[in-house]
Parts: sequence; C-alpha cells; structure tokens
Amino acid sequence: MNINSSAEVLQTGFRIAMGAASSVMEFLSNPQKLQQDLTKPPQPLEQLIQELAAKGEKTELEVNNFVKQFFPDANYSAKYPQYIERPNEQCFLQPFNLKNANVYGFFLEGSLEKLQKLCDKYLNEPSDGKVQYRPATNYVLMTLATIDSLSSIERPDSEKVYCSEEEAVFWVVAVAGKQVGSAFVGERLVCFMPYIFVNDSPILVSGREIYGICKEIGFFQIPHPEQKPELFTVDTLAWKNFSSEAQAKKQRLLEVVQIEKQDKTQREQTLNTPDELMEVIRKLIFQNQGNIEIPSFGWSLPLNIIESLTYKSVRAVFLKQFRDIEDGRRACYQAIVECLMKISQYHQGKILSFGDVGDKFELKIYNFASHPIVEELGLQGIESLEKESVRLPIKLAYWLNFDFILENGTVIWKSQ
Repeated sequence: MNINSSAEVLQTGFRIAMGAASSVMEFLSNPQKLQQDLTKPPQPLEQLIQELAAKGEKTELEVNNFVKQFFPDANYSAKYPQYIERPNEQCFLQPFNLKNANVYGFFLEGSLEKLQKLCDKYLNEPSDGKVQYRPATNYVLMTLATIDSLSSIERPDSEKVYCSEEEAVFWVVAVAGKQVGSAFVGERLVCFMPYIFVNDSPILVSGREIYGICKEIGFFQIPHPEQKPELFTVDTLAWKNFSSEAQAKKQRLLEVVQIEKQDKTQREQTLNTPDELMEVIRKLIFQNQGNIEIPSFGWSLPLNIIESLTYKSVRAVFLKQFRDIEDGRRACYQAIVECLMKISQYHQGKILSFGDVGDKFELKIYNFASHPIVEELGLQGIESLEKESVRLPIKLAYWLNFDFILENGTVIWKSQ
C-alpha cells in the first residue's frame, strides 16, 4: 500500500477499522457466513488489509450519504465563502428542474479498449487510481434532445428565469468500483459524457462551472415529435488539423439520417414506461440473464448492479477542473464528481428502430482533429473515400418524453 502522508495513514487506519467492524456485524447477523469464511484458506495479510480498507471506505461513503439525506443541516460546504451573485449571472443555482424533454437516443457499437482508455484518461489517472471506473459495455449512446424549460429549483433563481435547451450528448456506461487485490469489485453503474453540445451560454456555463460537464456550443436540427424523424444535424466550432494557422469555424459535425423505411405496421413500438425501454437496452448491450460479462477484461457484474440500470435514475460522473491562472498547464481545482438525474414525470415514448421493428437509421460523423469522436470511442463504421467522415449503423433508436431533475452532486475524489 502506498501511503504518502500521516493524514493518509490515519485515514487508512480508520477505514480498516470501519471495515473490520462492518465484517464483525456481518458475522453476528449471519453466523453461517462466518463458518463458511473459516473454512477458506487464509488470505495474505496485504490482501486482507486492502479488502478491509475498501469495505471501510464504502461504509464511510454510505454513512456520509445517510447524514446528508437525513440531516441536511450538516452542510459540509458551510466552510466555503458565499457565492457572489451578478444581475446577469450565467451560472444558475442548482439543482435544476427540466420539463418536457424530448429525447432521441441512438446506440452505436464502440471498442471496450478505447472506452477503457477514455475512462483512464479522464477519471482514473487524475486520481492516481484512488477511484476506478471501467466501461460496462462496448455500446455507446448518443442522444439528441430538446428541453422546453430548464430552471433552478431553489430561490431566488427559481423566480428569475428559465431557459429552453437543445443538446447532443455521447454517453459511456461505466462501472464505478474498487481494486481489491487482483480483483475489481464493481459497486454502481454510472454514465460518463465525453462530448456534449448545447445551444445556450447559461446551459454551458452552469454545466461546466457546477458539475464540470465539458459542454460546448452547438447548432441543431432536431425534429419536433410531431414531425418525421428523418434528419438530425449538429454543427459546432471545429477545425480539421492542429496548426497555428487553423481557424475555428462553424462546421457540420454529425448527422443522423433515416435510411430505410419499414411497413407502417412495424414502424414503432409504444413504451408505456421507461422500464420497457431498459429491458430492450439490456437485451442489446448485455445479452445475459445473470451477469454483465466483460470477456476481454475478465470480470463481470452481479445482477443487483444490472438492475440499477434504469432510465428513472441515471448517475453521471464528470472530471471537474479549472486551469491555474499562474500556470495554465496545471489545474488549480480538480475533482471527480457524480450527480443523479431523476425522472420526475414520464409522459410517453416509443422504439424507433430495433431488430425487425421500426425504420433504419445511420449516423455520419465528420472527422476533425478538434473532435476525434470516432477514434476516442472506437466507433465501428465505414470511412468515406476522402476520409472526411465515417458512416455508422445505429443498433437501437428510441424517443422518450419526460420531465427530470438534475440534483446536487457529490465529490468522489478531490486533489489536495
């Protein structure tokens, strides 16, 4: 174990003690488990300490969450100075209420190896392995959405203004967990958003400053739910190559096109609840009744974690960081944060394309040095002869209409 300071020694010792206490409570409540463990070969001391420390850290997080839930006045941020508001403030007060979200979702096939490198770069390596995130599947979700109203839940911002939003997001489903000896122990499913485009500055600023969501401005063509979903487009400021003479220009980044129409009797499948969509998603990306198998990574996830995959509540993870003013190559603040997005009201939805159901769609992504989406996500498609774009088959397409809440976040790890 690499312990670099007396503070870490104390913290690790505390977690080992908590882990040991938690194990004792488990044995007292389940004597049969104690008998089973006594029959196992003894563990190496180093591995036992690591397991107890991991269990203690998990218990510590659960206690903190319990305190925050039932004792909201125990505010850990009370030591921070008051935020200075401006009349033209672009960073609105969270949490947020989002109403009438029309979300089109498109599943694409990516590469586990590329997605692991992505998780390593933006989540695992900044914390030097203190937090661990691994891709749960090689499938990547892209959503295109319009949201009629985004507003603050808390006063005074709740009484000031609301914004409408258009957005395009790439989602990577990952597993947060701990390395215990040679084994990775998955604890919860999360979603990481390596690319997200929005239409307005308050949406961009609030997302970046509060949650660390790496948003950028985009320009969209997204069909209204009453229109046929035949063409979606996203433009943004992009550049083909890195050069001192390269100029950022508004350019077409991607488009989704309906390429094949089915008979009307097969064109859609109504979704009465979001759980019906999740059943279809599980069939597509996990294809296993008991476990999420990750063959090339040699590990799997227990059923209770699979069941936590639900559209009713999505936990997102971000790298929140700010450049230092004296040395821009360094971050004056850097943290791994998570937050919950919860559906408050589901309205309707449908499957647009899956197997024999619905129309067929195709995504075209244009290649830019500024936006290496295909390369970073390992998306599998057909490159054009000029190598200017890549055409990608869409494995599953859907549309949902709902309201949701973007909650306050939690700091999982923060640099010292």
